[in-house]
Amino acid sequence: MIPIRALDDARHKTPQTVKIATGQRKMASDSAAFPGLDYWLALDHLVERSQMIVDRPAGSSHPRYQDVIYPLDYGYLQDTQGGDGHGIDVWLGTDSIRRVTGMIATVDLHKRDAEQKILLGCTREEAEIIVSFHRSGRQSAMLLWRSDPGLVVKPDASAHTTDRVDLDRIRTICSRFPEADEDSLQGRPMFHVRRRRFAIFNGDDAPPRKRWQAFGRSLHFATRPLLHSQLADDDRFLASPHHGFRGWMALELGTHDVDWHEIERLLFQAYRHVANKKLLQELDRPDNDHI
Repeated sequence: MIPIRALDDARHKTPQTVKIATGQRKMASDSAAFPGLDYWLALDHLVERSQMIVDRPAGSSHPRYQDVIYPLDYGYLQDTQGGDGHGIDVWLGTDSIRRVTGMIATVDLHKRDAEQKILLGCTREEAEIIVSFHRSGRQSAMLLWRSDPGLVVKPDASAHTTDRVDLDRIRTICSRFPEADEDSLQGRPMFHVRRRRFAIFNGDDAPPRKRWQAFGRSLHFATRPLLHSQLADDDRFLASPHHGFRGWMALELGTHDVDWHEIERLLFQAYRHVANKKLLQELDRPDNDHI
């Protein structure tokens, strides 16, 4: 059988531009590998700052092999470079929120090359279809699936149940950061590293305090100046009652669909903002088990 990607540089169809939503994110895995958190965040950064061009729409044929039909929209990130010297390949799924949900690594013995293809807004079922697509001919493919807590979660009708679920997810994320610890501030879980705070969870069932009541169930976190200015333009974020004058921001968790991939990124940046150089070096080590 002729390899599917034998002539990917022969892209000839009229490109279609796809807008990639910013401020939206997602994270089990094929048993083969668990990329670190920094890997997924780097992909997020790359995707958010690139324009995706769909040059092979779902249902279209390969430019040379007409019997090869693309099951989903397929394209590339403009002004990037993949293993083949062209733009990084991207499969676009049916999720309306454009977020990186995984990566497929391929080896093509016919072309004697290896590449990586970003899965953007793909469901797990769509990812499996794409893997099968790339396992044709002399190609092999492996799926790297982004793991929980990267889920979009609808608000729960039970405040107590949702508090527990949300807090467990926040604890799971923070447990990956070197020397991150949990304490309590005015009856609210507070996360810190070497006495420097970086996040606070305000639950619906937290002890009543006037300055917190207006926020309901929410996450409060430290920010760098650049991130703070970006979040200030997003009406989902407010200045936190805890050190808001120092750049702390708050995200309500009970009034919006909750994207735990986004929260993961915010907590990661908050930790980096307060951790010292030695801890950041540990965080960024390739063999770091925390991420």
